[in-house]
Amino acid sequence: MGILGIKVFVDKFIELPDIVYTSVFIIVILLILAGLYFIGLHFYAIRSRSLIEFDVRHLELDELPAIRQYCRDNFGEEVADVRTLRNFYLRNKNIFKRVDKIVVNGFNKKSVMIGFYDIIPINEKAVELLNKGEIKGASILPEHVVDPNLTPHSIYIGGIVAKGFREKGSTLAFLKQDVQRYIDKGIHVLYTRPVTKIGLRLVLNYGFEPLYEETSDGLYNVYKKVL
Repeated sequence: MGILGIKVFVDKFIELPDIVYTSVFIIVILLILAGLYFIGLHFYAIRSRSLIEFDVRHLELDELPAIRQYCRDNFGEEVADVRTLRNFYLRNKNIFKRVDKIVVNGFNKKSVMIGFYDIIPINEKAVELLNKGEIKGASILPEHVVDPNLTPHSIYIGGIVAKGFREKGSTLAFLKQDVQRYIDKGIHVLYTRPVTKIGLRLVLNYGFEPLYEETSDGLYNVYKKVL
């Protein structure tokens, strides 16, 4: 449409009755309102939608007392004291991991701990003592812990705690990822000591075998897996 055509169109539009102008104005207003309505619905949907995800991170040093109590509530008295845990941490802060459930609701984010586990990289002396039955999980000493910059002789899978179906699955998945990182570094022997029936079932399902039989039900025995 050329300039002349546009001028003719404008002239014709100006000649339209006032009711047409009113109708066009109303239609434009309705379209604007409809657009605002759907934008509002979009933001409401975003705010009302809950997204749940899980994440894992290293524990901070000042979190150890609370974690110890958390483990005692689930495992009983067989948990090292805070001083020992602190010495473990100072030797290798990668030992202790917490799993958080992050709930994103619109523009709000809430994070809460739902799981915990620890994997202790141990030296040759600890492996020798474990094989002889002279130490167990709670009696592993800080001097048996390997520096994070060095390759351990083996790893000892300590406690794993989580509540809820998805929470347990996510915590176990993160633990398996960390175990695999050690395996990729050349670790081929794993140790653990289940103290609950669920833990024992997991240990047996993953092919661990008892080093020695101390109890008839299989609990509290040290188990070993050679890859």
